[in-house]
Amino acid sequence: MAVEEISNSAVADNSPTVSSNCEWGKKLDAMSALQRGWNGYDAEPPSALAIATARNYLGHLSAEQLSPTRVAPSVVGGVGVTCRKADHRVYVEFYNDGRVHALFAHGEDAETSPVDPTAAGFHDLLIRVREYLHA
Repeated sequence: MAVEEISNSAVADNSPTVSSNCEWGKKLDAMSALQRGWNGYDAEPPSALAIATARNYLGHLSAEQLSPTRVAPSVVGGVGVTCRKADHRVYVEFYNDGRVHALFAHGEDAETSPVDPTAAGFHDLLIRVREYLHA
């Protein structure tokens, strides 16, 4: 899938999004002002596509009454969203090129999988997130 297709599917499918007025929306807005090297080294700032896709995902989280524990820029270029309960953690990475991956971690055990950045893909991911965090 091309970046343009990802962009269109991730942000234009009438999915819920997070407002700039909420805590996580403000964090995403602030990320758009980051410059290359924001981390003190050579990290790329999150792209508009990564921010928009993360905003869309956060809207889906909110609609499912789930809340992230952390939203932050990623040193590999993009946005990371973490949900945690006890020692179960789900980290979703929104890369600058439009790809999305989820890491499910519990102690030493970890599994990574790609995520389809569409309403259907986020719906499927959130089913897994809810089950994983409440296991």
